[in-house]
Amino acid sequence: MSIIRCSGCQAAIQDTAPDGLCDACRGQIPTVRDLHRMQDRTATPHRPDPMPVIVTDVQMPLWSLMLLMLTWAVAAIPAVFILILVTAFLVGILRGIGLI
Repeated sequence: MSIIRCSGCQAAIQDTAPDGLCDACRGQIPTVRDLHRMQDRTATPHRPDPMPVIVTDVQMPLWSLMLLMLTWAVAAIPAVFILILVTAFLVGILRGIGLI
């Protein structure tokens, strides 16, 4: 026994209703075959394998491009500090165990 949705009013009903009708709207309860048929119609159609794409040109206004590169430069500053800290930490560990 499972709970399904009425196709007319979307009420939750049991699939073993004695008269096959939804009590809320007295609509016909969809059968398992109907549910499979509805599922087949909404399934994604078969698509061929993806094709490779080569981008040959990007049109972008100059000011947007300059803002993008400025953003990259500002974002690189914390990244450099993090790399310096990691390197200093690793060098400290290697000196502490006597490998350097």
